[in-house]
Formats: sequence, C-alpha cells, structure tokens
Amino acid sequence: MNRKEVARIFGISLPSLKRWLKRRREVGDIAPSPIP
Repeated sequence: MNRKEVARIFGISLPSLKRWLKRRREVGDIAPSPIP
C-alpha cells in the first residue's frame, strides 16, 4: 500500500501523512507534544 492510498483510507492529506511519518522517524512517536 502506498502513501496516497493510506492518506485516502484515513481521510487525511498526503502532506499531513508525510509530516506524521517524519515526526515518527525523528521523535519515535506521533503523539502530540505537551503544551509548554
């Protein structure tokens, strides 16, 4: 399954999916950051 299909299934935009994947790669999680 490619990224475009995943974005369509979850009803999100492709740029949003790319941001989440980048965050997971850099931080190790996609959970929201705590509010400072």
